[in-house]
Amino acid sequence: AETVIVRSDGATADDPAFQQAVQSVADGLRAITVVADLTTYYEAVAEGAAGADAYLSPDRHDALITVTFAGSASELMSHADTYLQVIKSHDSPDIRVLSIGDLSVGKAILTATSLGDPCGPEGNFAYLPSDDLKEAYRALLRDFPAGQPSTRGATTEIVVDGPIADPAVQSAIKALEVALSMDTSFGPAKLTQNDVGDLAVIDVPMTIDPCSSDARELVSRLRSTVIPTTLGGVPASVYVTGTTATSLDATES
Repeated sequence: AETVIVRSDGATADDPAFQQAVQSVADGLRAITVVADLTTYYEAVAEGAAGADAYLSPDRHDALITVTFAGSASELMSHADTYLQVIKSHDSPDIRVLSIGDLSVGKAILTATSLGDPCGPEGNFAYLPSDDLKEAYRALLRDFPAGQPSTRGATTEIVVDGPIADPAVQSAIKALEVALSMDTSFGPAKLTQNDVGDLAVIDVPMTIDPCSSDARELVSRLRSTVIPTTLGGVPASVYVTGTTATSLDATES
């Protein structure tokens, strides 16, 4: 998923030029084949969505567009340049258009020479290799203090890459979800999988400080014990990422 930030120091969401900018970005992104769903602030309001206010900053100078994708990881990355080009083509000094999420960060990481520690002095800014990504992240923290339409917080992502419909894989994922539910350091897990059926992601929010020693120990145990016990032996590769996992990898490499 991606979050697009359309922002202007001089215009607000009530101005026609701002509204047109949001619509143009939305139209450009909807033309990309891997974009499965997209919602703008104006559409959320028109639909009477309960969380519509979360798409607009309190000062009305920033509006969000939420974007979700369909397809395998390789399919999504093959469209990353097209997606980012649409964002760049609509970005201007008067109305900024920025995007942050799985696709933009993933693409930046693939081309980065090094990554920082998200639990280091610079926080998550060190983890983001692109200045535009850093600006987008700062904008979300600064202008959307009540949160975003999608849940914001320290989560651990467990990626299962393989035949998700395979009964053995399904059974192993359920066993993992049960194991996670028994640990009070994790909140409720959310499982999503792509339409192709070769990739699943389990998002698990942490109830503890993601930069604490307890969180690092938790993720280490997840990698060394919990996942091998539940998913070991199934025909799938399993990866753990997120703030704590990234910090572990940055400091132990």
